[in-house]
Amino acid sequence: MHEAGHFAAARIFKVRVNEFAIGFGPKLLKRQKGETLYTLRAFPIGGFCAMEGEDEESESKSAFNNKPVWQRLIILAAGSIMNMVTALVIVFIIFIPQGFFASTQISGFAPEFAGQGPEMLMPGDKILAINNEPIFIASDIGIMLDRGKNAPYEVSVERDGKSMTVNLPPLSRIMVDNGSGEKSPAFGIGFVIKENGFIEKLQNTWLTSVDFVRIVKMSLFDLVTGKAGVNDLSGPVGVIGVMNQQAADKPIGIALANMFFLGALISANLAVLNMLPLPALDGGRIIFLLIELIRRKPVPAKYEGYIHAAGLVAFLALTVYVFFNDIVRLVTMSSGG
Repeated sequence: MHEAGHFAAARIFKVRVNEFAIGFGPKLLKRQKGETLYTLRAFPIGGFCAMEGEDEESESKSAFNNKPVWQRLIILAAGSIMNMVTALVIVFIIFIPQGFFASTQISGFAPEFAGQGPEMLMPGDKILAINNEPIFIASDIGIMLDRGKNAPYEVSVERDGKSMTVNLPPLSRIMVDNGSGEKSPAFGIGFVIKENGFIEKLQNTWLTSVDFVRIVKMSLFDLVTGKAGVNDLSGPVGVIGVMNQQAADKPIGIALANMFFLGALISANLAVLNMLPLPALDGGRIIFLLIELIRRKPVPAKYEGYIHAAGLVAFLALTVYVFFNDIVRLVTMSSGG
């Protein structure tokens, strides 16, 4: 879908696309249609949209390098835009059959929950933020409490129509009855269930997608600050493992919803990551276009090519490392180690 975004924008601005490929490696199927060769390749780990004049100088009027800067900006951004649109559509489809949703308003607590009381949280409170992080959807609350564990919390709530801030002691997950007679780890906060009408589905679709972007931002922040390391990254193998966990031993409807929800998260992840100002990514290419706007002349193609090639080598090296870690992790898990 990301490459389809580039392709669609390229066609709109009459940029020649030499090849549109799904996958990498040897060609399995190919078909020439007009000026574009469409291919299906052996390794299903991405794809590419090879535009005339994208990585080299071309004299053709339909070459990418000969189009106005604003058109090239749109073409480069279109991949991430398509990823976000894909995430929005998937989430909305998942929400269509759901007649109810958990709001961010508290309905009650498990007896063991340590943060209840007039000076802390009360039934009827609507949670607005935890440690200055806005709460968009109910699942945010568990995420933010997990991130702030072992330290007191500052929680913004709406109580009786007024906004106020309360302080909670350090909290950890406890074993709570999930309503079916079984216990699972949770913080012990219950939420008011509301009817999920069409407007609510649109709102929750948007808020969930915004939340996806924030999750990516927090993950990047954790990597930069050292809260998470390179060993915590996962590639295609690790993603497949997570999808298997989301689908295993669950009714087919829930399994499919979980897998598509994860797919929407991955799509939003790709939208954000591809816009980072790093060589070989769309964001890195956009930086060169902005430099061109400032200088009123492009950076020589060969120098830009060197930088993107170096970035690509670095990303490929990281991919191989992550791929190896995924294999080791799966083997260790399967052996019970």
